[in-house]
Amino acid sequence: GSTYSSPSAFELSSGIPSSTYSAPVNLPHGARITEMVAYATRPDADSTLVRLVCHRSSVASTSAVFIVATLDTGAVAASPLVRMHSVAVPPATIGAVVDEGAAAYFVVAFMPPDAAHLLWGVRIGYVTADAGRFFPIDPVRVYDSRAALPPPGGLLGPNTSRVVLVKDSRANGSGAVIAADVVPVGATAIACNLTITGTDGPNFLALTPGDAASFTASAINWSGADQSLANGLIAKLDANRFVKVWCGDQSGSTHVLLDVNGYWL
Repeated sequence: GSTYSSPSAFELSSGIPSSTYSAPVNLPHGARITEMVAYATRPDADSTLVRLVCHRSSVASTSAVFIVATLDTGAVAASPLVRMHSVAVPPATIGAVVDEGAAAYFVVAFMPPDAAHLLWGVRIGYVTADAGRFFPIDPVRVYDSRAALPPPGGLLGPNTSRVVLVKDSRANGSGAVIAADVVPVGATAIACNLTITGTDGPNFLALTPGDAASFTASAINWSGADQSLANGLIAKLDANRFVKVWCGDQSGSTHVLLDVNGYWL
């Protein structure tokens, strides 16, 4: 779930003596840094040290620089191959929450004297300030099995499932897209109403992420034919903003409607 920021390019090539290299990193205001990832070769016993540091202009110069994360390639066996090294940044770490008005961030590399060591790249993982936030929206319909669009439509029968894309608002009747991406890229869950109508016998529905292989609990239940019921719930999405609607193992089939009134990033 992290977004990545790559620092300005810097080259550490064969023949450069032991030294320190640094590059600024641009991070969005309010983001929380989650990890640092480095790609390096370490063919012998020496190690490369990489740090993400935060310099706060609002702090006295004697304590203005904070180490947010440190990577040491000496933590793994020596190898001439390029290896990925990563370190997580706990939320409580000083400088982990970006304040772009009062702080600047730099990647600093401390290279060994051995000319065979190379640092190929560093990236910083972070989640934006909106991550985990709920965004209410005016209710929109994203699926109606009675409509021609999107396929497949029609009654959902016993022991079957249907994958539904929830990102777009759709017109009543036709199912044509009215507004795209009302549930945006990066959404992880939706607040929704799940409606059944036109039933022909008892059954239940379950609602899971679109890539789920099974379900464990029902989302709505009905007891007979010609019923129309709705239930408000929270549904988790897969990475592509799909949910999967499952129909249970009883005798009834039903039409399915899904309305969204908010989402979480």
